[in-house]
Amino acid sequence: MQLHRIAILLFTHIFVSSLYSQVLKQHRVSIPLYFDINDDYHEMLGLKQALVEIITAKDTLLYSSKKYKPLRRQTNPVIKITSPGTYKVRVSYYADSTLTPSTFLDSFKIAGDEIKIELNINIQWFDGNEDGLYVNKYYGNKLNVVLKRLWNPQQQFDVKRKLLPEYEWTNTYDSVIYGVHYLSSSHSMISWVSNWKIAFMEFEIFKGDNWLSANCNAPRLDAILNKGETGKTLKDMVLDCDKENYKPGDSCRILIKYGINDAIFRTTNATAMYTAHNYSEHHIYQVADEFRLK
Repeated sequence: MQLHRIAILLFTHIFVSSLYSQVLKQHRVSIPLYFDINDDYHEMLGLKQALVEIITAKDTLLYSSKKYKPLRRQTNPVIKITSPGTYKVRVSYYADSTLTPSTFLDSFKIAGDEIKIELNINIQWFDGNEDGLYVNKYYGNKLNVVLKRLWNPQQQFDVKRKLLPEYEWTNTYDSVIYGVHYLSSSHSMISWVSNWKIAFMEFEIFKGDNWLSANCNAPRLDAILNKGETGKTLKDMVLDCDKENYKPGDSCRILIKYGINDAIFRTTNATAMYTAHNYSEHHIYQVADEFRLK
C-alpha cells in the first residue's frame, strides 16, 4: 500500500513537472527589439543626451541607453525580449539648460507572438507636444491574407536580366486590409507608420540566420481591400531587381506588409513627476512568398 502511494506521488510529480516545463517553453520567446531616439538637438545645444530605460514587469532594469548614440537607422536589435508581459519605458531629457531633466513614463505589452518590435523615442525641444513613444509591432500573416504567385522566379532568373514579380492577394479577414507606408522626418520622430492605398513588395535574401533586403525597387499591389476582395500588381511603374543581386542557391522571398485599423493612440497628461507625452502603437502584419533559385 505504501509503495502504491509512493508510485502515485512520483507519477503526479513527474506529470506536474512536465506540464510546468511545457508552460515555460510556451512563454519563452526571443523577440528582437530595435529602437532609435530623435535626440539631435542635445548635441546642438550642448546638453546631456537623453536617457532611455526599459524596465520589466518586476521593476528590474532591462536596458539603458547610456552608451547609445542615435543612428537614424535601426540596423541591429538593442535587446531581445525573452518573455511576454508589460514593459515600461522611462525617458529623461533636458529641455533647456537647467539641471533638472524632463521625464515621461509609459508602457507597452508584449504578447509573445510578435516577430520584432521597434521602439522610437521622439523628443521635440521646440515643442514638447509631440514628445512620446512610438511602438511598431510586427507579426506574421495572422489575418490570413491569401497571396497568389503569377510569375516564375526561376524562369526569369534563367533567361532575363531582371526579376519582375507579379502577385494577386485576397483579403479573407473581416476588417479592411491596407498597405503600410513609412514617413521619416529630420526634426520629429524617427518614422511614422500609416495605412496606405497601395502595398509595397520587398525583395529579401536569407543570409546567415536573417532575411536581408536585396535593396531593389519592387512592384506594388493595389490595397484597401474589403473581405473577399482581391488586389492586383500595379503595372504603371516597372520596378524590377537586377538578377546580379542573386546567385544560384539563394533562398529568397517577396515580403509584403499590411495593416488594418487597429492602431493605438493615447495622450498622457502631465503629473507632478512626469511631463505630458503621446503614445502611438502600430501593428504591421506580413505575408511572404519564399522560393529558392537553382
